Amino acid sequence: MNYLRCLICLKVMILTSALVAGEPQGELKLSLSWGHRSEDVTPFHIRFIAEGMEIADISGQALESADQFKEGAWVTYAGGYDVDGVELTLRYPETSVRVIGNLHSIWAYLIEHSDDDTVRRLSLDPAYRQDSRKLTVQMDREGTKGFSVTVDQLLHNKAFWLPCFDVYMTAGDSSISLADHLKELSSWKGKRILDQVHEEPEATYEQYTARWEDMASPDYVNPHQPAPGHIVCLSWDSAIYKFGIDRGAGVWNDLGNPDKFRFWFDFGDLLRGITKSWKGQKLTDGLPVIKTMFDRDSDGTAAEGKSNESQRVGQGDFYTRKSSKEIACSGQT
Repeated sequence: MNYLRCLICLKVMILTSALVAGEPQGELKLSLSWGHRSEDVTPFHIRFIAEGMEIADISGQALESADQFKEGAWVTYAGGYDVDGVELTLRYPETSVRVIGNLHSIWAYLIEHSDDDTVRRLSLDPAYRQDSRKLTVQMDREGTKGFSVTVDQLLHNKAFWLPCFDVYMTAGDSSISLADHLKELSSWKGKRILDQVHEEPEATYEQYTARWEDMASPDYVNPHQPAPGHIVCLSWDSAIYKFGIDRGAGVWNDLGNPDKFRFWFDFGDLLRGITKSWKGQKLTDGLPVIKTMFDRDSDGTAAEGKSNESQRVGQGDFYTRKSSKEIACSGQT
């Protein structure tokens, strides 16, 4: 096991050296502290993993006798007015950051139509500005808890407060205190979308329809949609045998369903078009029952009375009810 660890470390060192060899290098001082808001003394396990760069000059700050560097990680007890920390230096190649070239149309639309601050934040996101120089901070022995930042993020943002981890990180020679950073953040208090949703009254249906296109309408066509377009899944959570109802009351098996089937009405054939006869589609009384309404009286020869036609497909019951002007089709789990 020790031989394997040494081999892995040697391989990482060789790869890191190869990445920075022959290229201009930059240095960035980094300070990371923890235990700021924990009311009780809490164990912390901090391990740094660098990709595309190297870590130098690392040292503990404000540590007590029980705190130690053990097996490649800082194992300390902090909280209860005790803050521990580490200072280190990142040495990285000064390479250009690649802006994503295949940005999805939805994100492109969002960036194009958002306010200046939202555009700035989205355009600085590591998914948008792709940087292979990454520092990962693991906060448990298993490596399943923690976070990662890129050099590009550290150069654009000099302070990071992560309340979920009780960790504060600053980049640069002159670091800002947590108190001053929180004071700067206070100007944004209550402006998050989650804060607005919590404080504002529930949106009305009219407000909703004014902001969103009617994706359930047969007139709506998304340029990226696969056939048959908008579809409502009707099944229970985690079930394999799922099926869905399209805008014309047609039934489709889920792609993960081993049963392959398709069922539709002649008057609800999406390929022939249903915009003239389609009247609407909705849930029935809040239940997982989709009701689709059609007007079939365009030629003046609609059937009179009621029909007892019914057909069962997969796990859905589908039936027609005919009146002088309307046909209603329902699908139910």
